[in-house]
Amino acid sequence: MELHYRTKVATLIAAVIVQQALSRLPKRAPRPELARLITHHYFQVSPRTLERWPISWLTLNNRAHGDVAEAFAIAQQKLDEATPIRGGQSDTRGRNKA
Repeated sequence: MELHYRTKVATLIAAVIVQQALSRLPKRAPRPELARLITHHYFQVSPRTLERWPISWLTLNNRAHGDVAEAFAIAQQKLDEATPIRGGQSDTRGRNKA
């Protein structure tokens, strides 16, 4: 229960930080710039990957420009849906307990 609460609090704090960052960012950005912004604020992503995301694109000067807030919302959604994986060594370390 407490882990779930901490995850919710961390998500809310991240959302507030992103909202503050969004006020200083452009409203729209070309695909390579958008990929750089998402990589800086969330996780590594390539411009080619963004082609498959459901972002509304405007073509300006023959370049696809996406809405930064929309892209950040999708990135946050993908981050929230990601399955956490715990690392570390197993008790047996690959040996048989016999």
